[in-house]
Amino acid sequence: MIAEKMKKIALVTLYNSDNYGAMLQAYALYRSIEKNGCSCQIIQHDRFGSELKIRKKRLTLSVFKKIISPFAKNPVTYLKGQLKDNTVNNIKENQKICSEFRKEFFSNVTPHFYCSYESIVNDPPVCDGLVCGSDQIWNPSRFSGAAPFFLDFGDKNITRIAYAPSLGKKEIPAEMADQYRKWIGNFDYVSVREMSGVKAVSEVCGIEPKYVLDPSFLQDRDEWNEIALKDEDRKKKFIFCYFLGKGTFLSASESIYKLAESMDAEVVVLPPGRNSVPPKYAAANVKFGPRYFLGYMRNAEYVVTDSFHGTVFSIIYRKNFSVYEAKENAGAHAKFIRMEDLLNSFNLRSRIFTSKKDFNPADIDYSAVEEKINKRIDESGAFLKTALEGVKEGISVPVKSARLAAEDECTGCAACVAVCASNAISMHRNSSGFWHPQIDREKCIQCGACARRCPVLRPPETEESTNKSYIAI
Repeated sequence: MIAEKMKKIALVTLYNSDNYGAMLQAYALYRSIEKNGCSCQIIQHDRFGSELKIRKKRLTLSVFKKIISPFAKNPVTYLKGQLKDNTVNNIKENQKICSEFRKEFFSNVTPHFYCSYESIVNDPPVCDGLVCGSDQIWNPSRFSGAAPFFLDFGDKNITRIAYAPSLGKKEIPAEMADQYRKWIGNFDYVSVREMSGVKAVSEVCGIEPKYVLDPSFLQDRDEWNEIALKDEDRKKKFIFCYFLGKGTFLSASESIYKLAESMDAEVVVLPPGRNSVPPKYAAANVKFGPRYFLGYMRNAEYVVTDSFHGTVFSIIYRKNFSVYEAKENAGAHAKFIRMEDLLNSFNLRSRIFTSKKDFNPADIDYSAVEEKINKRIDESGAFLKTALEGVKEGISVPVKSARLAAEDECTGCAACVAVCASNAISMHRNSSGFWHPQIDREKCIQCGACARRCPVLRPPETEESTNKSYIAI
């Protein structure tokens, strides 16, 4: 019996992050595409706009900030025994665990790691359909090179699907309206994650996208429990706090400790290395990683969060929870739009609290909103299913001739520029100041002369060195 051929889907999402919510939503969308009978390949990238060396430097600075920030905000608490929650070792251990999660659960990825927009334009993955989603991939202020998140690459005849991207804002800036209209106009199926996004896209693009849930909802509790890990050392009941905002945990802590006192519960806080808890309430030896995040969600007596995905998983696990809204500045308030939109859609706005208003820890009557939640999940799943069924097979073909050396191997010799008959290649300085070629895809005639002349791809000394890794740029 001949096995049925599967449609090949390439997915652009925010997976390459140590943010648990970003990783888990990527996993959920990856799995949901596969459950619809397709093979799914994640496109490897680091937001398509940074070199690997710069990324490493940024990670080092990020680790430093995570360590110094809690000390600067609360030095007394920090120095009274909370070093274990703020050490470099904890942060590095968390990064290692997140990396292992990606290796285990994102097994199908592109062989190339795309470092720039040009790299994916000139050497796109071969697939039948392209999907982007979810998280804030369409946020106007978040990315300087956003084009790949709008699937602005590859064969124009390939089916393009947007599943639950978030704008992170209530409107698209006027100066970006034309660009968004062009990008979104290339999609065959468009959905967004927030009602505010539906309104913004409708006003600018003249189309009404489907309002769908974050892909995390497309997996039920049993499916999440398959990968969740239980903290076997946690015998006492606990409040699970998942806070991403700098300083927001401190602002919310008074309400949290009051609840812990009344419940005789300890406090488990993730992610590691960012927030300190007084010894009276602190849970010892908190485990790291997205799988323990799920385990803590499942077993918590109560959840307090300032995170969108903290809110999402609180609802998935039908937990009693409260969501902290930072009103200290306009920027913090703007970030809350995503949570506000989600809570409003399920009539759970009462779960919001601020530094000036304690939360009400009363039980949530999920029976009153269960039907609405399940209906939205069904509608969201149906949209993805219909979109994937619309993907046509065999349209995309590999780009075989235009090739340039990978940026970290390129010598900047400009031999490719000299040999290009269509003047499609020009030299540009990268962010480190090194000269580097780029291909104009409109001019390129795919003759392959650049690859044949490149001393990195085809060095004259030996045939062995022609096997060096490369990526079109």
